[in-house]
Order: sequence, then C-alpha cells, then structure tokens
Amino acid sequence: MARPNPDLTLKTQRAFAEGRFAACLKAARAAIKANGAQPVLLTLAGLSCANLGQHSEALRFFTQLVKTSPNDPAARQNRIQALLSTGDTKRALTEVEAALARWPDMPALLRLRINACLAAEDLAAARTAVDAAISVTPQDAVLHGLRAQIALDNRDNAAALDSLETAVTLAPNNPDLRLQYAEYLLEHANPDQAGDQIETGLQAFPDHIGLCLLQARLYGAIGQPQMASTAYARILAQIPTHPIALNGMAYTADAQAAALLLEPLKSAADAEKRGSPLHVLLTFALARAERTVGAPEAAKTLASGNRLAARAMPYDAKAEVAEHREMLDLTDAMTPVTASCRGPVPVFVVGLIRSGTSLCEQVMAAHPQITGFGELTQMGNAVRSALRDDTQAHDLAATYLSALPALPTDATAFVDKMPENFRFIGPILRAFPNAVVIEMQRDPRDVALSMWDSLFPTTAHAYANDFAWMAQHMNHYARVMADWRAAFGDRIHAMRYSELVTDLNGTSHRLADLCGVPWDSAMLNPQDVNRPVLTASSQQVRAPVHTRSLGRWQGHTEQLAPLLAGLDRTLWPEL
Repeated sequence: MARPNPDLTLKTQRAFAEGRFAACLKAARAAIKANGAQPVLLTLAGLSCANLGQHSEALRFFTQLVKTSPNDPAARQNRIQALLSTGDTKRALTEVEAALARWPDMPALLRLRINACLAAEDLAAARTAVDAAISVTPQDAVLHGLRAQIALDNRDNAAALDSLETAVTLAPNNPDLRLQYAEYLLEHANPDQAGDQIETGLQAFPDHIGLCLLQARLYGAIGQPQMASTAYARILAQIPTHPIALNGMAYTADAQAAALLLEPLKSAADAEKRGSPLHVLLTFALARAERTVGAPEAAKTLASGNRLAARAMPYDAKAEVAEHREMLDLTDAMTPVTASCRGPVPVFVVGLIRSGTSLCEQVMAAHPQITGFGELTQMGNAVRSALRDDTQAHDLAATYLSALPALPTDATAFVDKMPENFRFIGPILRAFPNAVVIEMQRDPRDVALSMWDSLFPTTAHAYANDFAWMAQHMNHYARVMADWRAAFGDRIHAMRYSELVTDLNGTSHRLADLCGVPWDSAMLNPQDVNRPVLTASSQQVRAPVHTRSLGRWQGHTEQLAPLLAGLDRTLWPEL
C-alpha cells in the first residue's frame, strides 16, 4: 500500500469547496487509494458524483460510508438521498423509517421522508410526513410551503391557502414562497392580491426571475401587453436566451418588436433538445413571431411545432371513452339534490376548447351582478374525488363550493367557464338543481384552426396537435353531449358562437335571463371588463366583439382534409 498522503485529502476538500466536482472526484479516488476509505473522502466523492449526475456511483460511495460510519446520521441521509436519486423509492422509504427510529426528531431525515413519500406518489403519506416535520420545526417556512403544494396535489385548497399564508408570515423576505403564494392567488381568481404579493416580492428582489415572469403573465391576463413586454424585457436583459420570456415576448410583441425576436427565438430553439417541451414551446413562439411580421414560413414552422408536440403527447382516445363511461355510472349512482340552493347561481360554460367560452363568460362578467371566475379546476377535482370516495351529490356540491374563491356579497351568479367540464355535466346537474349549463357551439372547422394555432402543453389537450385526432375528439365530444342531453334535456342551453358575435344584443339578453338578472348595457362592451383572463383568449377578449373569425376555415380546406375526413357527419349534420 502507498504511503498516506494528507495533501491529497486537502486537494480533495479544496476542489469541492471551489465547485470543481470532476477534479474533486478524481482527487478523492486518489486519496482513498493512498489514505484509505476515510469518511470525509467517501462523503466528498459521493457528493461530487451526485453533483455530476452520477447517482449510481454516488450510491456506491455512500453505501461504503454507512458501513464505515454506521452511527453517523448524515451518512444515512446521504445514502437515502442517493437511493431516491437512483429511483429506488421502496428501499429509500424503508431506510428513512429505520433511521427515524434511531433519530426521530432529526429535521433532515423528516424532510427525506416527505421526499420519499412524494417519490412514491403517496400523497396521503406525504401529508402525514410534512405534518410530522412541522410539529418538530413549526417555524420552518419552507416546510409550510411544501405542505401547501401537497395540499394542492390533494385538491385541498383551504389547507393550501392556510399553509401559504403561514409560510409568507414566517418568512416575508423569501421570494420563492412569495412567488408560490402569488401563483396560488392568481390561479384562484384573486388577481389584485396576487399583484400585491408580486410587487412586495419585487421590491426586495427586483431581479427575481420567477416573480418577473408571474408579473408579466398577470399583465397579459389583464390586457396590458406593453407592460407584459416590459416585464419580459427585464428578464431577457439578465438572461437573453430565457425561453419562457422569449415565448412571452413573441405573444405580446408588435411587428417591429417581433422582427427583432426572430433570430433569438431560432437560436434558443436550436439550443434545446429537439422535441423537448422547451423546444416545442419556442417553435410555436417562433411561428407566432413570423406570423406577426408576415413571414411566409410561419405556416411551415407552426406545422413543425404541432408535429413535435404530437410526438411528445400522443392522444389517448380510449381513455376518453372509458372516462365517459365512469361519468355515466357516477351520474346514475347519485341521488339528485332536490332542495333549493341558496346563494349565487352557478353557471357552467362548456364546449370544445377555442369555441368561444371565454367571450361568453366575458359578456356575462360585464354584468355588475355576475362574477366570472375563469377556468376553474375545482369541479374536475371534486368529481374525481367523488369517483374515488363514492361521494354523493350533496357532498360533491359542498366540496366544489368550499374550494371556490371568495364571491362579492352582491353577486347573483358566478361563471365557471372550464370547457372540459362538459365531461362532468351529469354530476354537476345532480349536485346543483339551480345550475345553468351553457354549451358554446362553434363550427368545428374554425375550432380546429384555432386549436392548431395554439400550444396546449398538457396531455388533456393532446388531440389539438393533429387534425385527425381533433376529429376523433370532436366526435367523442358530440357523443358525450348527446348523452347528457338525452338525460337532462333543456337543462343544457346551447349558445352558438356565430349568434354571439353577430347579435350581441339578443344573446346578451338571453344570457342575463339564464343567470336570473336584469339585462345591463355593460354586456354590450365585454372588452371593457377589468378582470384577468388566463387562457389563450386573453388578447382576443380585449377587443370589441367582431365577426372576423367566422368561416376562417374556408381558406384552409386542403390543410383541414384529415379533420374533414374524420368528422362523423351524423354527429355534425351542419357540415
């Protein structure tokens, strides 16, 4: 064996302190060979491997470390973290519980237990674990933020809000917690409070990327594109290739600004792995900028973006059919609520995405007695919980209402315009005897073109990236709506997009009647409504109602051929 060389240990420590992890690993191996498997060397070697992404090798060093130092809890922590990094969740859970049996109140181990439960996708266990950790360190604001995220994943908005308020109170100068709180407020229809949280955070941390991004998103949602562009520009001044900021700029830029974005967008897209989420995002953004400046290649770029998105997120038509069967069974099993409901009338606007649901809601929200909540996820969450827990209709209603944002005291009705709620019409009408369901109907060919122009980066809308898939989904949608009409008849009210934009006076009177309020002339100017719109329609609803989108499909019949071939004419007789 070579003579011990203490300088190698010092060299290893110095390299790690300087963040030179490859050099540290090389020096650690040499030092272990010369000086033996000392705990400090095994620790530095394992941590260097972890920082280099060599998690299996890190696990090997930390396993040896535990054998060398069996009574050191830090050694156990490192091995458990390595197990999680290599995907061995089951063993990580076993070992973290064993370690906690010896060191029950150690915060680092309690955090590892939370991470292990999350990795195992056991939200109930994760919630128990985070509560246990908070009981040991109740002033740990980050733990409260983590508890909020777990509560959201458990669809418990009340617990999430309580935890976020606690987190921000405990750590008012933590910008990440301030951001998490502001995101929650914005997503739950509290834009004014969200704006206050963003401003407070930016006062202390003016260059915080997350807060700047959320501020830009809020400006876009409330119809201030120039302010949004300014916020995105602040980010790009720090990180010129920031993909989210480049994307945001592409959707708020005028022709002059869009021309300056073309090369940065191309370069940023080329720097991402082809087909990755960011590459797809930047490809759509490039198409948008090209269209803004009138570049002839815009259509080709958009087609490329849709092809890439379709490969990344295949459409599962069978899953949609299976879900509908579940909804029919759930509806049949529910005893309808018959007692009259107190409080504002719940109005659900459903339809295909891009069918005009945002405009319909905007017209209603212009009325002083109607509150528009935008696209809420609460009903989908409540129905899926009902499927899991065998919930009855009155409990479904209570769960949904308890998760809603606060309503103005003078509100007579509120609007939930989540298009995807078409899937849940049966349970909705079982739970709410006074619910109003408005189905927006628009020419599926115009809907398809609008889908094609927009990126929906979720698997729920995977069909939107392929015209043949769109046809499958539209046929499924039509069958679902036919089933609900057969069951509930005139409780579902059809509203044609073409009528809404050509006869706003007549349709707004009808919408007021459905909501149980006297008509108000403000409904003729929905573009003046000062409320955030967080959907792809955020800019369109800021313009006066127009008919320019009617019949747009007529210039794109060749492009729409797969859609036209796939649409079932018995379901779409108007074609």
